Amino acid sequence: MRANEPWSFHVGMIILIAAYCCGWLSIKTHLYRYQWMGVGRLLLVIGHFWLAFIFATTANSDFNYNEYLIWNLVAFLINVVYGGFVFYFQRPISLHPNLHSLWVEMFGPDHYNLQKIDFYMLCQERARIMSFQAGETYFREQDVPNKLSILVVGKMMLYKTDDWGRREVKQAVFYDDDPDKHQRDMIVGEVNQFEFIDSFEWLSNGLVNNVAQVTVMANTDCVVVSWDYDVLKEIFKQFPRLRSVIMGMVGKDVGIKMLHICGKTLAGHWEWSDMVRRNDKPWQCWRDAGIRAPKTKSAAETEIVPQNIALDMEEVIARLRIANARMLAIQPSPLENLTPSAGVSSNTEHGAKLLSFFRRVVPDLPQRDLHELIKWGKWREYRKQFSTFLRKGEVSYYLGVVLDGQLDVLDEDENNKNTFKISIKEYELVGSEEFGMGQNQRSNRTIRVASYGAVLFVWDVRDLNRLMMADPRVESVISTLLRGDITLKLRDSQSITNRVCGGVDAFRRDGNGRACGPALIS
Repeated sequence: MRANEPWSFHVGMIILIAAYCCGWLSIKTHLYRYQWMGVGRLLLVIGHFWLAFIFATTANSDFNYNEYLIWNLVAFLINVVYGGFVFYFQRPISLHPNLHSLWVEMFGPDHYNLQKIDFYMLCQERARIMSFQAGETYFREQDVPNKLSILVVGKMMLYKTDDWGRREVKQAVFYDDDPDKHQRDMIVGEVNQFEFIDSFEWLSNGLVNNVAQVTVMANTDCVVVSWDYDVLKEIFKQFPRLRSVIMGMVGKDVGIKMLHICGKTLAGHWEWSDMVRRNDKPWQCWRDAGIRAPKTKSAAETEIVPQNIALDMEEVIARLRIANARMLAIQPSPLENLTPSAGVSSNTEHGAKLLSFFRRVVPDLPQRDLHELIKWGKWREYRKQFSTFLRKGEVSYYLGVVLDGQLDVLDEDENNKNTFKISIKEYELVGSEEFGMGQNQRSNRTIRVASYGAVLFVWDVRDLNRLMMADPRVESVISTLLRGDITLKLRDSQSITNRVCGGVDAFRRDGNGRACGPALIS
């Protein structure tokens, strides 16, 4: 019996003990993952190689170490195979510079604390990096959103079509010096670096009439990381945890943007409201819970304050309505009628004209039904000439009657050239043809204000459909209005002037003094 083993045996055993100390199970953030597995396998390979070849073949002793050699050789080969798998699947992760900055600023340890391997699984073979030049459009109104994107570099602006002539009375909310640029658009927000571009559209995905409510345009040269909706669904099936990650970050982004609309930002460190945290250190003999000292932010970490803020409460409410409409996949204007009320026109004569219109078209309509029908409508005043009421290719959401002013019906070609067709005058319906086509039908014509201002009384098409389904008398009244309007327009189109020269109003707006023929309006 030998007293002890040579020194080479003890060296090999020390290496094996160090190897077994690696590969510990981490439960950080409730993710059960083994750590340092590659180092552990490497030490096992070295330890068994040492015992098999260094100790067993060089030990100067009378004993036979062939068994040591065989068993350690088998263990060496097994660990070589497993170590190869570990090193292959745990290779260091290298990210594109834009992806790396995105992980550091949004997903990294100082933010959502998503592990790098999870972020790699979220991006590899799934995400796309796109570049937009200044002035290039990310998507337009009425487009169907199909991707979720994060702005990594640059700045984007959100525009909403100025349907109601707000530019005429709210010059302060427009920040474009060029009057020809976005002349029908109003700035309703902005997207800064490391913010979701279309988080509202992502939340409305799957709802009926899910179309873009705003136009997103690059204000500077931008870089965007995006995921298609179908790709995200496959990611969530394979990695369910990533769904909660994306939904949590989208929810936070929506909340921050709502605060920005109201001119607020996330609160900083407050001693009386901050979360109570664990403050004790491993070397302390007691446990401590309290408020941690605030972390000093560098200039690069300072939160970006939006520049294009709303200047008054009316604009704040308008932007909040648009944000809610984006999230709920509805047109923003129905939010003005949470309590059905027709409102009040700026001119009391318009109310008298509206009553006169109903008494002339449906004289037998009971007073109660008339009140109920008016209650669900709303006034629309256009103060600027050539304001667009409906664009060709858009879904018509309103049926209304013109009480003051005049509208033009135009045929718009691919080159944005407008050909005059007919005029809609006082006491005539607008949107009647689109209403008769059914819901969600896109218009085949463009309607815009021809006069210097116009007053309309309009109903939301969905409100009318619900009223018609609930009360057959409302359906009878609407049918009478449509029949009377069609009869009036057919009678006007059969006049001698229209049959010989086309629309009379084409002569007035042609500008070349032509008495006959259609007018082109550029």
